[in-house]
This record gives sequence, C-alpha cells and structure tokens, in this order.
Amino acid sequence: MRRTKSNRSRERLERAWRKSRAALRRLPAPTWFERDHHARLDRDVAMLHEAGYFGLDKKIRGREAVLAGTITVAPGTSGVVHTIDVLIRYPDDYPRDEPSAYLADPQRFNAHDGKSLADRHLSPDGWCCLWLRPLSPWSGSDDRAIISFVQQFTVFLEKQLIYDVIGRWPGKAWSHGLHGYAEYVCEVLMDVASIDLFESVLRGNAPHRRGPCPCGSEMTYVACHKGRFDNLKRQIPNKLSELAKQPKSLRELAQWDETATEVIPSSEGTRSA
Repeated sequence: MRRTKSNRSRERLERAWRKSRAALRRLPAPTWFERDHHARLDRDVAMLHEAGYFGLDKKIRGREAVLAGTITVAPGTSGVVHTIDVLIRYPDDYPRDEPSAYLADPQRFNAHDGKSLADRHLSPDGWCCLWLRPLSPWSGSDDRAIISFVQQFTVFLEKQLIYDVIGRWPGKAWSHGLHGYAEYVCEVLMDVASIDLFESVLRGNAPHRRGPCPCGSEMTYVACHKGRFDNLKRQIPNKLSELAKQPKSLRELAQWDETATEVIPSSEGTRSA
C-alpha cells in the first residue's frame, strides 16, 4: 500500500502521542497536598494560628510538606517562657496517618549522666516519641486533628523542660522500643495463660481455629482467644514480628508482674525509641 503524505503525518502524530503517554506514565503521582492544591494544608495552618500557634507555618520540601517554626512553652507555674524550634512532618497518606514530631535542633535536649536520649523519649535525629502507636489519639476524619496533635506535642515539650530540672521523666511512661510494646501486649492480655499462648502463636505454633483453645477454657480457639490475638496483630504487625524473633519471652521483655492490675495511661507513653 502506497504511503501518502497524510498517512505519514498521521503516523508521526501517533508516535508523538505514544511518547507523550509514556512520559505521563513516568511522572510521579501527585502528593496529598497537590491533589487539593494545598487546601487541607492551608486550613491546618490557619486553624493552628487561630489556636495561638503563630510560630508554625508550612514549608514544601520537594514532595514533602512540613510545619516548621517555633512552639512557645511555659511549664508549671514558673512563668518562664521557652521558645523551641520544631518540625512537624506530614506523612504521604495524610490525613489517614498522623504527622511525626521533631525537634529542629536535635541537640536542644541532652541525655543526663548515665542515661540515654531514649529515657527522654527522643531519638538522635530529633524525633519525639509521643505515644505507643496503637494508642495514638489521631483521627484522620477529624478536620481539627492537627490542633490536638500539636497540643500533645506541646505537653511533650513541657515534660522535656521538667526533665531538665528533676532528672527523670515526669509521670508514668512505657519503656523504650520493643520493651514498651511487650509491656503493651502484657497489659492488654493481662493473664499469664493468654500472654504465653499469644507468644506461642507469634512463634508459629498457632492452634487450629476450630480446635480446643490451649488456655483450658473448653471453648474453640476461634471463639476464645483468636479474636483478641488478631486485633493485636492488626495494631502492631511490624513490632510483633520483631518481638517473635527475640530470645527473651514477652514477660521477660516487659518485666511483667502477674499480680499487677494497673494499666499505664496511654497519654504518658511513647511510640518507640
């Protein structure tokens, strides 16, 4: 078939169209703040300013959005006002997931003699451990969630200043890293039989779902402990896989006292260390 001038033009157009489509496929997906043209981000900043957090403003760093600036803290009744440089980093899936809180200057608070930064619930890069992940009060459906988050961050900073004075964390707190998550599991399950059975399940020895529950309740496993165990697995899947690899048992990691009945308040806890 003879190629006419119009056919050649059409072929060139088709090639250009295919190239443009391939180029579009290679472009990264828009970020959460690009999808709504910064509307949610700007609304967060406006609400924070209304709540008195005038020192915070948005910054765009490539494909990441952050709130950068200062938070003013006046702990106790001393009347002394402290201004602390902070950074609040938004996650890629905001607002479904919560932001992360950082000290802009990781050296702002230092470890005391004989203790580590983890005792202050801080990491060397300035990350602030506000709570255990499954106990986070974050609600992505709440348009004002960022205000509650910054208020909790402010309380955390107040406790850092109190720590400088008394040399220890004020109030109760979960332990650091995997020890804290082991404590959480033990507090949720509360009895030795449940804790040991859950550990056996974590290490790959789960009973048959329709078989008798090893706890001795004379119920099937699915009607007894399986639901509680599955809920824990959904809450902290990554941490549980790490706990399963530890040579120590959950009760040893948590230093759990089977006679204890008090649950550590979540507002005093940490996420990890």
